[in-house]
Amino acid sequence: MNVWLMKTIKKWPTRFLSSSYIAIDEPGVDEDYGTLTDLQRQHLFDQLKANNSKRRYGHIKRFFDQFYDETGDGDVLVLGFGQTTKFYVIAIVRLKGKPYFHSSTGSEDLRHRVDFDLIWHGEPFEVQEWGGANRLEKMDTPDRLKQFISIYTDMQVYM
Repeated sequence: MNVWLMKTIKKWPTRFLSSSYIAIDEPGVDEDYGTLTDLQRQHLFDQLKANNSKRRYGHIKRFFDQFYDETGDGDVLVLGFGQTTKFYVIAIVRLKGKPYFHSSTGSEDLRHRVDFDLIWHGEPFEVQEWGGANRLEKMDTPDRLKQFISIYTDMQVYM
């Protein structure tokens, strides 16, 4: 089991919580990323970068790779939102199954998804130590895991 942070824009967590899935998306990643080979994935992001060299496609590719290759059934994900230096926790979920692609033409529809069971949801609260978190980040250092355990333990009092 791994523990993940996911930082989104403010409106996405509400959508996720009402749909029981979390998701990532990026214009141009229009197929089931989980079925692509490493070479096909690299080619896809090379094409995207050629069309827009200002986007940080190396980071975005890493998020997709982590989402499809490293998240797993039973992993815990701390869902939050915030700008560059802020992280507000709004929910903690347990992932169910594997990520999948939801084909859609809607521009607001997030297509790369994984289902979850809700562990906790409440009023958002800030965790300053996680302010610089990426879009998707594995909490794999002792300090990060201690932070999660401390926050989760404190939350148990209110659950």
